[in-house]
Amino acid sequence: FTRDTSSGDFSIGSSGVFNNTGTVNVQTGTLRLLSPDSGATSGDFNISNGATLSFEGNYALGATSDVAGAGGVQFGGGATVNVNGSYNVGGLTTFSLGTANFGNALSSLSIGPVAISNGTANFGTNSFTIPTLAQNGGVLSGSGTINITGPFNWTAGTMSGSGVTNANGGITMNGFGVTLIGRTLHNAAGRTATLSGINATLMLAGGGAVFNNDGTFLAQNNNGLFAGGVGTNTFNNAGVFQLFGVANHLMAKESSELIGDIDADVLRNMAKSRQIISISNEKAMSARLPDYLVDAPFQGLWDPNPMFETETPGPSKRRPSRGR
Repeated sequence: FTRDTSSGDFSIGSSGVFNNTGTVNVQTGTLRLLSPDSGATSGDFNISNGATLSFEGNYALGATSDVAGAGGVQFGGGATVNVNGSYNVGGLTTFSLGTANFGNALSSLSIGPVAISNGTANFGTNSFTIPTLAQNGGVLSGSGTINITGPFNWTAGTMSGSGVTNANGGITMNGFGVTLIGRTLHNAAGRTATLSGINATLMLAGGGAVFNNDGTFLAQNNNGLFAGGVGTNTFNNAGVFQLFGVANHLMAKESSELIGDIDADVLRNMAKSRQIISISNEKAMSARLPDYLVDAPFQGLWDPNPMFETETPGPSKRRPSRGR
């Protein structure tokens, strides 16, 4: 079965059953499998570069099945797909409104970029490496180790299971309630994890969730890092933790407990021009926030901004006070 000659969608309707014991080639556009199989698919799916295979019906991909190619795969439609053969997809793998369960005895597994929106990606005991991860909803779970070599952009959703996620390209968290349950998330040495955005919070929500910071953790908003649920949740700072302000008593209390040697009242009363720097095995300190407009180390490293220029010769205007 070959899908070609068009850049649009070709759908196999949901009213029937689609069994593949041979080969399906997706050469162009998108092939949408709205219909389920009869419970046992043993054939292969080949996806060419630029093409997409979309599982939107329930499928049981057996031990001899193979999903492979330079194109992309989507798990959607509210369906459940059990992957028990081999999965070697170089393009984008998307989990949206569907559940994909990757078996513990796959013959081979290699995955390109991953995006999780409202779906569930259950990787079982499998360990593998991906170039990037973008999660704006849904669930990533499993007991294996996932290594991310590039950026991890996390705006919503849950990471769970007893496994480990190694963020070796840094982490950006800018959504409300990004949640860690049971899993260990590791920000690698030399990398930056940034918690920013008006409503962004990091939730360690039970099951013994662990965040290991070996790099730099930037807390750039007035929300916080919260722990709850069953079990002991842990934030291990072996790198640098920077705090730029707190919005309320709860955030001050949580941050004080996390840092360990700064009182919550000190954090609540911290001036907007100050920051707290906590370095592993050293006493936390209060320091002035850098000002690139006037501090000597930054001179000559920025372009003039008309908003801060004066019409007559003289010192440049300072930027307006920034609200936090």
